[in-house]
Amino acid sequence: MTNFDSALSSFLMEIDSDYYSEVVVAKSVYWFSGDYTVSVAKGTDCYTVIFKRKEEISDIEKQTIETKFMQYLNDNKAREIIEKETSLIKNILLVKALAHGIDTNDELISKLLNETDV
Repeated sequence: MTNFDSALSSFLMEIDSDYYSEVVVAKSVYWFSGDYTVSVAKGTDCYTVIFKRKEEISDIEKQTIETKFMQYLNDNKAREIIEKETSLIKNILLVKALAHGIDTNDELISKLLNETDV
């Protein structure tokens, strides 16, 4: 949900905290911090993101910010999902790549190597 305050040079967006993690919101906010003062407050079921600037923010600019912010949120959400789904594979590949010279008697290393049929 977006709330535009035409009297001030700010507006807020409410972001579903059940779907978007704090990390996803923070990474998305980062891209706007050069042009705006952005603050985030976590409520019980949403993050409230407030964009502020000294000059007035036009309605068109507000819509552009909202569109771009949602794009960043969704991009970062997809990256978060991919990271979670591929972290084990990435670690296994790293272990395989560095397996030469590693003590394969180590319990964790042995388990990873056995899972990947090295």
